[in-house]
Amino acid sequence: MNKKFKDLDASDNIETIASTLRSALAEYQAEYEKMKSDGVIDDEELNRIITTMQELEFKARTLKTSMTAPNEIQIMDEIINIINAEQVKMTNIKNNPMEEVKTESVQMEM
Repeated sequence: MNKKFKDLDASDNIETIASTLRSALAEYQAEYEKMKSDGVIDDEELNRIITTMQELEFKARTLKTSMTAPNEIQIMDEIINIINAEQVKMTNIKNNPMEEVKTESVQMEM
């Protein structure tokens, strides 16, 4: 049975937690990329994805507080950093939609 990230708790092992968080992150990254690919970024959809990414990060941080093993804490820190970086990227696009267009056009010219 595949867990949803909202169903995770401190009794889950690190492998389950890490794989569930990474899976959710990949799902939202794919949704974001699909949204960008059609050339129109719907503010409502983007806000929903950003909010969900914030929930994902909050869940990861909450679970991390119950961990004591250094390797588990390190894994959680890495996941939190990736989630946070994606959130920042999405928030920047939301706040500066023309930056994304410029970035894409420069990449196409290369």
